[in-house]
Amino acid sequence: MNIYQRKNPPIGFYVYAYIRSTDSETAKAGTPYYIGKGKGNRAICKKHSISLPSDYNYIIILEQNLSEIGALALERRIIKWWGRIDNNTGILRNKTNGGEGLEEFSKGEQNGFYGKKHSNESKLKQSQVKSGKNNPMYGITGKDHHSYGTINVRDNDGNVFRVSTDDPRYVSGELLFVCKGISNTILIGKVAVRDKNGRTFMISKSDPKYQSGELVSVNKGVPKSKDSTCIHCGFISNASNISRWHNNNCKNKKGTEVPSITS
Repeated sequence: MNIYQRKNPPIGFYVYAYIRSTDSETAKAGTPYYIGKGKGNRAICKKHSISLPSDYNYIIILEQNLSEIGALALERRIIKWWGRIDNNTGILRNKTNGGEGLEEFSKGEQNGFYGKKHSNESKLKQSQVKSGKNNPMYGITGKDHHSYGTINVRDNDGNVFRVSTDDPRYVSGELLFVCKGISNTILIGKVAVRDKNGRTFMISKSDPKYQSGELVSVNKGVPKSKDSTCIHCGFISNASNISRWHNNNCKNKKGTEVPSITS
């Protein structure tokens, strides 16, 4: 059992707990209020039915390096041990008994919000609850921020995700830096750089700090991927683009295949 570390996430599937930092009407500080199972950065993912602890020291990894079946079984066992608030059996905010229960609980008519919509007033209220100083991440910067030292990357299959800037796959050039959600036209004439504090962002190539070498491209020294040719349309680009947009995904797939050129 140990505290979740963003730069050193648990191995394999794991079971985690969110711990109360203060006493409440339900239970005392130091007791869990949520039990979950996951892989990778699941423990700090914001797509939860309950709020994450603002301090990651209150996210505890109970067991790691498990098979998925083992993690599901352990999750159910721990939830049963502590009990749930909603059915008056304990102190957890979980809405199911764990395992695959959440998936079934949230499907179609089984979802309590099925067929309903949030009103504009409700949306505004939810926004205000998490805005400004009410946001648990308000004022948190630098090394205290959960994304410090990480970067958006894309693999050869086109999948986009975050890794540490020290990740060997990124350093070697296997994973390429991307700005998720930003169109290519916006990036024309710009470059991704990293400052002395490890923060990564986009600036113009004509920026004095970039020209002087104060800010260096995050891809400097990273070997470029070799060009490949689409077997269907003959388009030439780097291996990542060909894998994502051509070959098996090429719009001209049904046409005559272009033989690959070998040296």
